Formats: sequence, structure tokens, C-alpha cells
Amino acid sequence: MDKSIEGLKTSITTGILEGIKNGLINFLKWIGVGIINNSYWVCLFICIGALILYIGGQRKAGKYVTLSVIIYFLLQAIKGALI
Repeated sequence: MDKSIEGLKTSITTGILEGIKNGLINFLKWIGVGIINNSYWVCLFICIGALILYIGGQRKAGKYVTLSVIIYFLLQAIKGALI
């Protein structure tokens, strides 16, 4: 009888831990996908601002145009891997 109670406790504990783990993973995935979905506007404004600065004479700002496009591309690739 004691073995069946211990087995029951073990299975309940395992189920609770597995549920918490799956919930936490789904929550982090939801946060990540939310950030990636909104990255379009952030990368777009950085790109436009850097392009305006580059046209205005700040030659160092030119690298941020391509960098923002590359970061957006990588974030979308990560999103494709998550979903």
C-alpha cells in the first residue's frame, strides 16, 4: 500500500513539474514572438533615421541601415524556427 501511495505522489509531482515547464516555455515563446512581430516598426524607424543621418553627412550612420535590415531578417528567421 505504501508503494502505491509513493508512486501516486511521484506521478503527481512529475505531472505538476511538467505542466509548469510547458507553461513557462509557452510563455517565453509568446513573449519572443510578440517582440519579433513588433520588430518591423523598430527596425524600419532605425533604418529611416540612419538613412537620413547618412544623407545629412554622418557617414558612420550608413552601417546602421544595413544592420537594421540584417537584424530584421534574422529575427524573422528565428520566428520561423519557433513557429
